[in-house]
Amino acid sequence: MQGRNLTRNTVAVIVLSLALGTTVAAQGVYRDLQPGSFLVFPAFDITEDFITQLRITNTDPATSVQIQLNFVCPGSKQDLFCDALDRHLTLTPSGTAVIDVESSHPPCHRGYVTAFAENDLHQAISFNALIGSYHITRTNRRYYDEAEQAIAIQSVKPFQEVLGTSGTLQFGADPDPATQDYAALGTHLFTGFQAVDGRQELYGSELILLSLSTIVGADNPASLVVIDFWNEDEVAFSASWEFVCWTQVRVDAIDLNFLESNLGTPYGSMTIMPVPNCPVPGGCPPLIPFEPAVLGAIRGLGLTSKSVRNLYHDDLPRSGLYIAR
Repeated sequence: MQGRNLTRNTVAVIVLSLALGTTVAAQGVYRDLQPGSFLVFPAFDITEDFITQLRITNTDPATSVQIQLNFVCPGSKQDLFCDALDRHLTLTPSGTAVIDVESSHPPCHRGYVTAFAENDLHQAISFNALIGSYHITRTNRRYYDEAEQAIAIQSVKPFQEVLGTSGTLQFGADPDPATQDYAALGTHLFTGFQAVDGRQELYGSELILLSLSTIVGADNPASLVVIDFWNEDEVAFSASWEFVCWTQVRVDAIDLNFLESNLGTPYGSMTIMPVPNCPVPGGCPPLIPFEPAVLGAIRGLGLTSKSVRNLYHDDLPRSGLYIAR
């Protein structure tokens, strides 16, 4: 496990290893709502009054599989370190595991989780039979339970083949198609949203974003996304947001035009796209701008309810590297 005392030069090396955000039209993008080898749970919350459960199922009726879980914490512009915890479990054929996040003792109260198939040596393997979901409950019942499917990403390698190089897992075909482990991610993310009612602040939307181009348990460069959004009458607005590894933010904190009074309608739509971001101000060149692969979800807020749904994606492939613990 790397420590927190990473230098500016170390961050530069990290950026060089993760700056694989180019698109390649020939490669396939992961398929929604189909089992995969790598699961992403966009959010967990174990702050006061909240409980998060993860559920992982092995749909293969004949083969057991070991799973590695990474609980990944957000960093910040002031502290680029994304702390993390790993755990391991075994699923029997057609078996299901229910994981209480708080009982796993992650080093933060909010973040995201990845789960991928591995062998007895803790090497990632191809095993396109995993599905999952995440469930967040507020114990004082001010809000009802919320639940959503995990994002399942398929491996492109034969069944049970070892993936990755020294813990590095490659999504998409860059830089070398022969080293590709998993399907590519999409380039643009899409969702509808409810504007924030400034008179009743419990009504609105929260955006959850994570970078899958991450070195777990190390310093990471900040991700930058451009958000184009429209009201119901197709009036256009634009904003941007910067985060390190993971973020959960109410949309009016990104831009005040997400307020219903400014947007002009109660609902709208948005497109989210990662863009190049220099990891050290004024350092590009010689540094390579960081352009991550991004996933996420949107949470609708109401007086007595919350609802969460994963973001849609396009089929324009984007590559990324995930470096596990």
